[in-house]
Amino acid sequence: MLTRSAILAAVLAVASANVQDRAYYEEKFFNWLSEHKVTATSGAHFVSMLKNFANNDDIIEAHNKLNTTYTLGHNQFSHMTVEEWRQAVNLGLKKKEASTAANMHAAPADMSAVPASVDWTAAGAVTPVKNQGSCGSCWSFSTTGAIEGAYKIKYGSLVSFSEQMFVDCDMKSNGGTDMGCNGGLMDSAFDWAKKWGGVSTE
Repeated sequence: MLTRSAILAAVLAVASANVQDRAYYEEKFFNWLSEHKVTATSGAHFVSMLKNFANNDDIIEAHNKLNTTYTLGHNQFSHMTVEEWRQAVNLGLKKKEASTAANMHAAPADMSAVPASVDWTAAGAVTPVKNQGSCGSCWSFSTTGAIEGAYKIKYGSLVSFSEQMFVDCDMKSNGGTDMGCNGGLMDSAFDWAKKWGGVSTE
């Protein structure tokens, strides 16, 4: 257990390896704590969260100064390291075999009629950002995202399909091959949807 003096020393050291001074990070951190209703379980936990927040803030600010096509910002995971975040959202618990070459599609020989780029969000073929929470179900979100876009292109309307359906139903016990919150693959989820005749809407 850290003493008060040890906690203070650790807090004072937070900014030593960062771009801004301690007061800068503390103000942003306390505002973030209030917004996301996060509480520390101990003095050591508080210091760890503040250090992680400061490091992540530096990454965010450095990237945004580059003026690329996207910007970064803080969210409910800003107090975590990458490894802590992976554990929080249940990533990497199990790994399935990679897709086979039989599932790959070759580009057409004549690419002259293909545009250099397409912004499918601007074209209205992308649903709003969704949150998988602590369930390792990114595979189901990528599956529905692809189906939603394809449906919009073919039928003209954007429909939000159910990730939960894949998580609950695309299991070995139901004739599927994916593993719910423990991981899966888009390819096998597509196969499951084809086998059972489609996807539920949200």
